Amino acid sequence: MESLTLTSNRGETISSSLTDAQAAEACGRIPANHSSRSFANSLCADLMRWGSLFPGKRFWLHKLAHEQIERETPEPVAEALPATGELPKIAAFLTPVSEAIRSGARVTFESGPLTVVIKRCGERSRYPGHFHVTGTGFGEFGNGPTYMGRISDKGHWFPSRECGPEVFALLDEFEGNPAEYAAAYGRRTGRCCFCNLALTDTISMGLGYGKVCSGHYRLQWGKKYLAQMVAKRVNREAVKAEEVAEAVA
Repeated sequence: MESLTLTSNRGETISSSLTDAQAAEACGRIPANHSSRSFANSLCADLMRWGSLFPGKRFWLHKLAHEQIERETPEPVAEALPATGELPKIAAFLTPVSEAIRSGARVTFESGPLTVVIKRCGERSRYPGHFHVTGTGFGEFGNGPTYMGRISDKGHWFPSRECGPEVFALLDEFEGNPAEYAAAYGRRTGRCCFCNLALTDTISMGLGYGKVCSGHYRLQWGKKYLAQMVAKRVNREAVKAEEVAEAVA
């Protein structure tokens, strides 16, 4: 449809390429708690009843529709710098999860006042299938989430100008062995990095993640597996103790 210029009773104008039906559909998506919802409902009701609207009301139907469409459009993300590293293990760990569950993969790591979140980009984002990295509590950026960069589905790392050394260090550690780093974080903090919920049962606390998340992230879970992991950790600690003893002898 060609763009139309619509005019309100006060002389305001708006250019719209929507049909009246498309505008009404967009108005129908206005959240129930939004201040313009009741007005939009009355306009849609009049359109349905009479089949058309007077120019002033038609102007407002399209204006509210475009405002709703704008609210639904993701805000553009600040362009990142060229790729400065490779994180293929993180991408390989998270990508299958994003394809298996609707919400996609998400991991949260907290350290004191700092929080780093790695989350799959939505299908309507600029980089569908990639992973945004955001941080909270970083210096001058305050408590609001700050865009730190993105990891492509191939593992290319595109940091933003705001990305600090703490984020680089965390991603380097996570890249070493994503599954083990996530599990170690859960054991250390008592909180699952995948769902960010507290771990409450013995098996989950011992493994570092819960039963539900183990299914989503393709990780083993259960008493038998916990016993195997505990035995491996005990053996590793014993080897380290022997190495230290030999070094100081």
